[in-house]
Amino acid sequence: MLSLFQIQAGAYWKSECEIVCVECGDKLKLPVDKQIIRYNLGSDWEDGLYCDDCGAEIVEPYLEEEDENEDTTEKS
Repeated sequence: MLSLFQIQAGAYWKSECEIVCVECGDKLKLPVDKQIIRYNLGSDWEDGLYCDDCGAEIVEPYLEEEDENEDTTEKS
């Protein structure tokens, strides 16, 4: 089951290839059927997603964390 946070609007499709943040979408009075819920934003844009109008970050880029305990020195 999805949480309330996951089903909230996270962005809008402005056109076929433009995505805007919720604030810009609301200012443009885009219809509700153009909304993208946060659940769909989480996995589709691993390189991050930014508003095409104002440049605000919509989805943070996914960065794989390295294990701090991993020994990176070579052994002979």
